[in-house]
Amino acid sequence: MAGRDGQVHRLLGLSAGSRNAWYARKGDRGAMEEYVDDVRLAWRLADRESDLEVARGRTPSGLVRQIRYGLAVASVNSVSRNIPPALLAAAVDHRLWPIRHALRLAAQQPFSPLRAEAFALLALRLPDGERRNALAAGLDAARSISHRPDWRLRAYGQLAAAAPDDLLGEIAAEATEVIASTGQVEADENLACLLGALPPRLWPPLADVPITTEAPVRPGADRIDGRPMPWTLGVRSLSTLVPAMPDPLVDRLVRAAEQAAEPVVGAILLAGCAARRPELLPRARAAVDALVPGPLQAEALAALTPHLPPEERAARLAGALRDLPAGSAERARTLTALAPLVPDAEPLLSEALDAAAGISRADDRSFALRLLVPLLPDSLTRTALAHAESLTGSRWGRVVTALAPRLTPADVDRALISARRIGDAITITTAFAALAAAGRAAPAIVEEALLGGIDGEDGAVPAWVIAELAPLLDHRNFEVALAHASAIPDPDHRRHAVLALAREASDRAKLATIDALSDAYTQVEARIALADRLGADRGQLLDDALRLSLRIEDPMTILTLVHEIASRGVPVDAHLPRLRTLARQTPSDNRVEALTTLLPVTETKDDLVTEILQAIAARVAEQQPLRHALRQRPQRWYEWVPGEFHPDRALVPLYPFIPDEQVSTVLGLIREIRKDEDRGHALLQFARHRRALLDNEFWVAARSITQRLPWIAAHTGALALMANDHERDLMVEVLLDAAADFPAEESGHGSRTTFLTALSPHLRGDALDTATHLADEILDQWDRESALCALAVRRGPAEALARIRAIGITPLRVSALADLADRPDVPLDQETIEQAIAEGGDDTDSIRRLARRLPADRRDEICEAFLDEEERAHRWSATDVYQHLRSRWRELATGTREDCATGLAELTPLLQRVATAGQLQDAAAEVLRARRWWP
Repeated sequence: MAGRDGQVHRLLGLSAGSRNAWYARKGDRGAMEEYVDDVRLAWRLADRESDLEVARGRTPSGLVRQIRYGLAVASVNSVSRNIPPALLAAAVDHRLWPIRHALRLAAQQPFSPLRAEAFALLALRLPDGERRNALAAGLDAARSISHRPDWRLRAYGQLAAAAPDDLLGEIAAEATEVIASTGQVEADENLACLLGALPPRLWPPLADVPITTEAPVRPGADRIDGRPMPWTLGVRSLSTLVPAMPDPLVDRLVRAAEQAAEPVVGAILLAGCAARRPELLPRARAAVDALVPGPLQAEALAALTPHLPPEERAARLAGALRDLPAGSAERARTLTALAPLVPDAEPLLSEALDAAAGISRADDRSFALRLLVPLLPDSLTRTALAHAESLTGSRWGRVVTALAPRLTPADVDRALISARRIGDAITITTAFAALAAAGRAAPAIVEEALLGGIDGEDGAVPAWVIAELAPLLDHRNFEVALAHASAIPDPDHRRHAVLALAREASDRAKLATIDALSDAYTQVEARIALADRLGADRGQLLDDALRLSLRIEDPMTILTLVHEIASRGVPVDAHLPRLRTLARQTPSDNRVEALTTLLPVTETKDDLVTEILQAIAARVAEQQPLRHALRQRPQRWYEWVPGEFHPDRALVPLYPFIPDEQVSTVLGLIREIRKDEDRGHALLQFARHRRALLDNEFWVAARSITQRLPWIAAHTGALALMANDHERDLMVEVLLDAAADFPAEESGHGSRTTFLTALSPHLRGDALDTATHLADEILDQWDRESALCALAVRRGPAEALARIRAIGITPLRVSALADLADRPDVPLDQETIEQAIAEGGDDTDSIRRLARRLPADRRDEICEAFLDEEERAHRWSATDVYQHLRSRWRELATGTREDCATGLAELTPLLQRVATAGQLQDAAAEVLRARRWWP
């Protein structure tokens, strides 16, 4: 049996050129599922081998093969993940693949939303009986989408588009349940997909559900998936369905438009609703006119144009085309929005395609191409496909998804070949580096990882690979890596790689290589890093670093490096006059930072602080037009405005050194801070250094804060800084009067609950009773009891305990009892504690705090049960560690190879407890082999 097992392992480990031989044989015959079955069989054999060894107290001899087979299965999953469902359908349409093969690939798709979409598209290509089986598999995939209810709605829409009439009711009912469970629905393309596929009679009762234009921040949404923001495709898609909507739903959309934080979203919704409500047209027109000319105004104009008189339509379009933005991303997005409004659009679309291809940021280029592709004439689709080849992973997939229905058989075949590129060099290198470091891998295998990670790549990937491998490089590989790093075209990526190597210049030989192949900045950083490692030569290295830094041409770079060197104790007094002159010579947008670097090394700081404050004031004055424009629109906490100067960040390093005569200047600058949250934070930071401000000037400046949450944070934060109890009590009375003005029916951040909770540490006596009365008026039970808990724990022991026991919401009651457990003056009996622990659920922090009040043996028993995995792992035996690794590796291999590589890096500390150094080296080699077999 052992001999046959060995033959299986050897067969599956053979290479054919750069590919796995068995994978190539099965793949070329279209029998990929047979290959996966064979790998799973071999994996079971390896599991059995290791299980027997571990049971005998030995090292698991099959461990490396277990890792190999997990990587093989995950690699196949990654290839399946890379094939967009639309491309899968196109392969079937052009008879490149039989539909049975496509269905098997759909079933292997590890990402539930894409699996549902794939079954929906393939169902349209099947006879009725088999179509229902495919739809059933698609519905199972849709139901497994748990973390993104909006994606689940889209999946239901895709399946409804392929479903026979008798299944539509079931799909609509499930979609309605999803909407009811979330309590709101987002006005986006996912909802549009659902409504567009269902007959209006089956639409969920959306008139009874709040419609929002602000999606919550969550994985895959908003600023996390790389979309250019604000993202308007959703509301534009939904607006096209307005003519079919019932009146109550149109009313909901009008309200959503009025409440939209993004003006462009409100404008598009108003324009769409004007199809049913002509009286909205003047408001929609005004909303579009209020937008800054460019892509957002063009997208809103596209929604408005169908409702305008021909003369006005032509004039507006001509104006938009005349004022096209210069930047590639903005120009591409503007032309894409305007092209459908132009009779002969091909020249415009060609220009848009060129602009999209010129976008440097891959995410932006991907989305620009995705939006443009459906508009392109056939003559330009080949060009678009060529541009898509510059992208990888999901960026490539979203463009090919839009292209797939229009591709020729040859183009589909070309795209299928591209889909085999997994493109996970970074995570593969991370996993390799972890294993290679743990196993002290030989230089030859590190060289293979280095050359394999940078071969044929450009940009961020080789920079990351070099940086990740830098600690593992011997002198020869160090030279190779530095030569490659120095040749990276992008200056930011090049510097990232070179600096990573400089900081690993752990001896004089590597330092000599840095000196021979890099610039002065890198030479300085290398000496600083080496000085931090060495003892004997530290002073000489830092003196050399200072000497080299003063030879650099860029003033800001000199100042930054000198600051870094001086922080290590090197005197720079003799150079201060020159450094201050250099700081004054920097451009205005860097001058504040340049002067600030001199603060720690300047003995008399008053003159320098005054000069920095003048530079800050000059920057604020320069930006008045931008600040005025930004203040005309709603504030968003996540907003980042390119080129905006932030006085709050510039002021923070100055606070400890502000002379008395400059206090008013600082407060004036703080009042100029645009965002309420930043202004309030800056005030509190300054007040910590200037307690006297709290007498008057602080409160005057705080009046400029209008948003509730920053207002609460500034005022309640100041209470903690007030030394005079009487004055603090007077301010508490003022704030309680203000709390009464916060509506009892409002929830969320900035509500009465937030205010009272923040005030609670400063309340006692009558003030506590007043706050409790205000909390009792809050309508929402969770918010009301949350505030009551915060207030109750401030009372005397018996009253606090009685009030908390009366709380009806269990998690709030348990958390408040844990707060009481932290108070030594509150007697808690064991029965109360045990009951709270039993009700604590996954609130491990509260449970541990409560357990501290129990007898030692019971406390230890409870704390043991609630150890997290990392804490528990320290107590595991070798057998426990192996069983955990075996289970976790199986779980990871159901996902993509990127998931496996990331998990393998995290699991390396546990692998070290059961594997030999040789096995860790071999595991690192398997990681490289997987990438060689499936690039």
